[in-house]
Amino acid sequence: MGYLALAVALGGTSYAAVSLPAKSVGTKQLKPDAVTSPKVENRSLTAVDFRVGQLPRGDKGDPGQQGAQGIQGAQGIQGDQGPTGAPGPTFMALRSGGSLAVGPPPGSAAIDSIGFTLPADGKLYIRAFQPDLTVNCSMGGAALYLDGVPIPFTRHAVPGSKPVEFTALVPITAGAHGVALRPDCQFGGFTGASSLGTSSLSVLLVGG
Repeated sequence: MGYLALAVALGGTSYAAVSLPAKSVGTKQLKPDAVTSPKVENRSLTAVDFRVGQLPRGDKGDPGQQGAQGIQGAQGIQGDQGPTGAPGPTFMALRSGGSLAVGPPPGSAAIDSIGFTLPADGKLYIRAFQPDLTVNCSMGGAALYLDGVPIPFTRHAVPGSKPVEFTALVPITAGAHGVALRPDCQFGGFTGASSLGTSSLSVLLVGG
């Protein structure tokens, strides 16, 4: 009995020595794998308590509703000014006529002509169109004239009745001018010219 009493007394004293107060056991006191699943309260852990990739990926959720339109942003700053563009046309004149016939001498006969006054210097684009032109002379032809002077490289041979177009681009000064389409007979013998249909003669000032 004495030994039993001694064992009980020692056992009670030992229990008192290892008894711990509440919340006195922390991470340092836990051995590896000491906390198992049965000891964890269900639904008490969150995703951050697990390693990356340890939790299975859930199903893709349904698309959310479209959000409200945002407010309009502030107006941006003004950009740099672009380069200056090429000068545009500043003057145009057009004459349209019907059928006509002209006779000799060729220097005074104009198949078509137009007078105009330019507001500035520049380059003059000239276009004459004859839908049915006939020039009666040896090596019959016609050419553009500016202020009574033939414009180089504008002569076209007109061996018979045919549509023909004449064009030129020449430098010109401001002021009054005249453009004409005249017969051009290299070997003389001009007897006349005729134009059928609706002809046109136009001038366009570029870069003035």
